[in-house]
Amino acid sequence: MIRSFLPVGQGAFYLESFKGFKEQPINIVYDCGSLSKEQILKAEIHNTFQKKENINAVFISHLHRDHINGLPYLLQYCNVKNIFLPLITEENRKWLLLKDLVESSSLSPVDTDFVRKFLQDPYLAISEITQTPPVIHYIYHPSQTQIDDSSFNNNIRYLRSSENVADYIFSSEYCDIKGVQKWEYIPYNFNNEENLKHLIDALNAQLGKTYSCGELSDMIKRDKTICTRVKEAYKKVPGEFNTNSMTLLSMTKDKRIRQYPFWRYHCPFCNCYTVPNGCIYTGDYNAKHTSSWEQFMDAYKEYKEYMGCIQVPHHGSCYSYNHDLSELDQCLYYVISAGKENQSRHPHGVVVKDILMAHKYPIIVTEQRSSMFYFIVQD
Repeated sequence: MIRSFLPVGQGAFYLESFKGFKEQPINIVYDCGSLSKEQILKAEIHNTFQKKENINAVFISHLHRDHINGLPYLLQYCNVKNIFLPLITEENRKWLLLKDLVESSSLSPVDTDFVRKFLQDPYLAISEITQTPPVIHYIYHPSQTQIDDSSFNNNIRYLRSSENVADYIFSSEYCDIKGVQKWEYIPYNFNNEENLKHLIDALNAQLGKTYSCGELSDMIKRDKTICTRVKEAYKKVPGEFNTNSMTLLSMTKDKRIRQYPFWRYHCPFCNCYTVPNGCIYTGDYNAKHTSSWEQFMDAYKEYKEYMGCIQVPHHGSCYSYNHDLSELDQCLYYVISAGKENQSRHPHGVVVKDILMAHKYPIIVTEQRSSMFYFIVQD
């Protein structure tokens, strides 16, 4: 299998390609979006896939624009069979829509329409793009015991966090491919209600009183000053406003299978150090606080020995990073996706230095093709 961290700038687009039948790979994608130039993302899809090539699964970490705005083109260009999403409450969905409303005024109407439709109803938004929509799998947090399955049909499923979902990806036609039957994909939907509390407090401070989400939506359309204040309130949330983050562990317990890095250009540590085969994709998960870090490690405690590389949360932001990330025993490679000239100046120097101080390797992938990074996974 080849594990690729693709150069899309300030966003996220990762791919795992297993060797399949007759040179047709088995493709697994984690996130597909960018706030850098839209053409960069489209070009990367062109450079990565053949027209109408199968993508067996797309995992979406969370519903922010820089992680999902490439989905329309990916769905049009390729044949996507499954999409895995974190299940969020209706209340949280409204606050995400409000966030997108105050931040998307400068974006193209086409992208804005899809992202907002996707936030409201993922299946409907996808169905408007492709005549053969993929199966949507909602991953729910253990605390979400009351699952609304009123919209359940053959194209929508609800799965619990920490469940190995490989069987939904690798159908019977792949069972004879070496290694695939042993592979595991373990998503976990982390629910962070504290972020909503921080947002409400920040809105009260900005506006002087409490308003509902619906009231604020009407107000910001009439008054630009209100829009600015609401946008500032979202910025006050530690890290970034995100009520749910879906991480993903990709690995096999077969310890004979290892991974090593490969860079198409000069790389001082290329082919030097092999590590366990697993990779943990974190999206924008906020691991900063002790409680969130403990939740993260509790979810994946039995898999620590298989983690050889990690995607550093939130583009290397110091507000989402925890020093303990650098102390994962078997993890040696720390991949950071960040735009070359992004406004947030990601990755933060503190994060890069902390990884280096732990004698680990930070790998920064930007929108430049020369920064693309691969891992070769084999026995």
